[in-house]
Amino acid sequence: MERPRPDRGGSGRGPPSQSLHRVAGPGAQPSNGPTGVPEFLVVDGQQRLTTLTVLLAAIRDHRVATESPENRERINELYLINKFKPEAQRIKLVPTQADRPQYNAVIDGIPATGGSAVLDAYRFFRSRLVAADDPEDPHDIERLEDAVLRGLALVSVTAQAGDNAHRIFESLNNTGLRLTQGDLLRNYLFMRLPTRGEQVYKSTWLPLQESLTSDELELLFWLDLVQQDPAHRQADTYAAQQQRLNKLHDEKDIEAEVLRFRRLGGLMRVIVDPRWRSTRACAYAWTG
Repeated sequence: MERPRPDRGGSGRGPPSQSLHRVAGPGAQPSNGPTGVPEFLVVDGQQRLTTLTVLLAAIRDHRVATESPENRERINELYLINKFKPEAQRIKLVPTQADRPQYNAVIDGIPATGGSAVLDAYRFFRSRLVAADDPEDPHDIERLEDAVLRGLALVSVTAQAGDNAHRIFESLNNTGLRLTQGDLLRNYLFMRLPTRGEQVYKSTWLPLQESLTSDELELLFWLDLVQQDPAHRQADTYAAQQQRLNKLHDEKDIEAEVLRFRRLGGLMRVIVDPRWRSTRACAYAWTG
């Protein structure tokens, strides 16, 4: 199976004992989730975990179409979903809001139209599975599934209280897309918004994210700390913001913080680009 583009993995046909591949990451950090449901914020390895689960969904759908319907329930309940959990915790891997509708459609086996990296990867895997499926060999796709599930050694690093997750990530991540401290803070905030996340993302976070670059967002979050304590270092922005936000226990308080960041972002936008300044822009910054 060829390597799809961009950044999607392949697999081999050999038995696991002869074909063991190490997958670096993921790095994870415990997060505040619903009672009884352990949740981890994935710091490094999001693309790898997403790609693996999309591949499993493609294998599931191919085997349902060509072999037996029982493959749907088996793969879903073992690897992709928590069948008896509430909707917010039903799908085991939760990507960022931008990819979530397409990813959920793939995991739920719902036909989706349009283009996205997730859908492109799923379609690629489905087409390669069709090409690789030998009618004379009834077990070839089963062996491929076995290679995916048992031929990969997943190395998991879990951060503990007091660890600087961003520094750990930087030490692990020698390839792939750069994950900023702003990315980490966004993921953390929306992990803390299990019921209001979608609405807050669309109404509040997305306008902030579209008005500033990644570097400007990271600077904004650091300056927010510096105004309280000038000793804060920019390299510790995520850790310090997380420590501050950990003191908030109510979802409404987290939502209020996202709104406050949006207001500050409006002011940052005016500072970065005075051409953006207008009475309306300044009113937006102060009133939200």
